[in-house]
Amino acid sequence: MSKLVFIDTHCHLQMKTYKNDIEKIIDNAHIAGVKVLINVGFNIESSEKAVELSRKYPMMFAAVGIHPHDARTYTNRSLSILDDLLKDDKVVAIGEIGLDLKRNLSPLDTQIKVFNEQLAFAQERGVPVIVHIRDAYSIVNDILEKKKPEKVLLHCFSGTKGDAEWGIKMGYYVSFAGNITYSHNKILSVINDIPLSKIVIETDAPYLSPVPHRGKRNEPSFIRYTAEKMAEIRGVTIKEIAEATTKNAKDFFQVEFDG
Repeated sequence: MSKLVFIDTHCHLQMKTYKNDIEKIIDNAHIAGVKVLINVGFNIESSEKAVELSRKYPMMFAAVGIHPHDARTYTNRSLSILDDLLKDDKVVAIGEIGLDLKRNLSPLDTQIKVFNEQLAFAQERGVPVIVHIRDAYSIVNDILEKKKPEKVLLHCFSGTKGDAEWGIKMGYYVSFAGNITYSHNKILSVINDIPLSKIVIETDAPYLSPVPHRGKRNEPSFIRYTAEKMAEIRGVTIKEIAEATTKNAKDFFQVEFDG
């Protein structure tokens, strides 16, 4: 069993692809040293399922929210439902929320409205937010500067060095996933510019499987490959990466675990 301890700060184990082998996925995570999983919602249904799973597995916590792709599904009842879900002790964040101009699956004005309302909702309740940004850093940065949420995690960071510097200046945490193991990735040059005290790691499972599993379904046990690559880039040991990112995730989400 691995002596290293990890927290997967972002996965989607409520998705159908895990329906038939969720127990094996959880076991694999345990064996790999993953002590906590943050299972993240992307619409109302997936948020409800994330909470249900978190009740079943002690190592699992949930984030609830409406992804920019699903912003078009937002209704005047959405915040009320999220509010009910937040009453569960296993819910530790609002997310993932944000803007996505890469695929534009919801109109931009709708994405902005839904993002703003969920940010305000999270602020009123003092809950951290997990922010999704694709090809929209300038717009998101403007919104965050105006709203000034206190605890923000920039999920699966894909911005520039300037975007990273801005986020750190704002006091935000920055998350990296398995795509840092891909060659010719522009974000590799950013990793050394971010203080280790502000970095966490994630799988975004089932997406972004790291090398050597690229092209396969991702799972939390694969988080070690991301940690190994980060250690290589920063010229430190994987133990240092594991210890720092685990501490940072515990501080951000306020989660505890035994061992």
